[in-house]
Amino acid sequence: MVLVAVFGVALLIAVLLSGLAARTVLSTSLLFLAGGALVSDGFLGLIHITPDR
Repeated sequence: MVLVAVFGVALLIAVLLSGLAARTVLSTSLLFLAGGALVSDGFLGLIHITPDR
């Protein structure tokens, strides 16, 4: 359930920032990559993905 909530929040943020991202060198793909790194085990630890999942 946490994975779905995190994806929904990331999608909402990407939509809200898409106009700004279009005018800069940033892309929404980069925003999703940064968001994934932020919520993974490396920083916040909200999502734990293992090979057996």
